[in-house]
Amino acid sequence: MKEEYANTFFHLGCREEFLPNSFAIVTACNPMDEKLSEEVNHLRNERLKNTLKSKNFLALPVLGRSLDGLHEEESFCVNCSKEEAVSLARSYDQRAIFWIDEDNLEIIDCKLAEIEFLGSFKARILNV
Repeated sequence: MKEEYANTFFHLGCREEFLPNSFAIVTACNPMDEKLSEEVNHLRNERLKNTLKSKNFLALPVLGRSLDGLHEEESFCVNCSKEEAVSLARSYDQRAIFWIDEDNLEIIDCKLAEIEFLGSFKARILNV
């Protein structure tokens, strides 16, 4: 797993209290680390948003980004099971998802199903 994934911070598109106790952070951007244009990534995320809506999943916006702000990806906080999140991410050719249970943040490799514990989710929320 790329080190950058483990160094991701999050800018929430909603107030923290609106988040479920357990949820995934999923994106459709930059499949398998291929850098796509902002326009293409936006279209991919719109398709993901429509998929989430069709499955009746709550999809709250979140921006995953590096601390220095040089890399960021629009994503969604999704109220689904871990298995559903991995399956969804695979269908959009994603390398990994983030999983949050209470305040515990994990990154899950979608291909190998390896899980890495990253610590506190709240400690990674950016108040910008």
